[in-house]
Amino acid sequence: MLVFFMLSRTVAQNLQQIWDDIQVEYRAQDVRYRYTSLSVNMFAGKKAASAKLRGTAAEVKCIIPVLHAIWKKYSKGKYPEIEQNVELALRTSAEMDSLLAATGEEFVVPPDEASTLLAHAITHYNAFWELREHFADDDFPLFQLTSKGHYVVHACILASSLHPRLAWAYTGEDFMGKIRTLAQSCAKGVSWWEASNKVQLKWLVAMHLLFTDPSLWFRHLME
Repeated sequence: MLVFFMLSRTVAQNLQQIWDDIQVEYRAQDVRYRYTSLSVNMFAGKKAASAKLRGTAAEVKCIIPVLHAIWKKYSKGKYPEIEQNVELALRTSAEMDSLLAATGEEFVVPPDEASTLLAHAITHYNAFWELREHFADDDFPLFQLTSKGHYVVHACILASSLHPRLAWAYTGEDFMGKIRTLAQSCAKGVSWWEASNKVQLKWLVAMHLLFTDPSLWFRHLME
């Protein structure tokens, strides 16, 4: 929004201006994990269906308070509802990260902090939803929600029973990487349904070996 719509110079000049502001805020906030560069393709590539910032999880997490400060600098009330929702989304996201980090040694989030965390999560989700609805009909929608947003709210609802930092909601992504390698080894010279049967058989054998003698698995890892 800043680079393409709200700042008055060319896209390249606007991007450079924002990047300069990011450097200032990185130093002011003593940010540990920093982007080393920023290009238009990193958040608005030609193949992207909507605006989405690329980067490592640590880089994205650490830039949120930075972007919040920059947004407040340039937010002038020209689009009051949009600007307010962007500010809310950025602020509550940063506050959730800060609260989770402050209670990161706990098995559960303490009651008062858990209530605050849930309030931030609901505010964040509502603000993001309003932004998503506003831009939904654009050719290049600026805000898109995925199932992860829904999962965040549920993780915060359960935070008084299990700290979100102790739960990994996407173990399936790791499983997909493993099963892909196994499937590739079963796909040569057979039909797709035969390959599926081979994958299942090999996986069952591997699980049998693992649960029968876990030391076999750990010995393999050591080797």
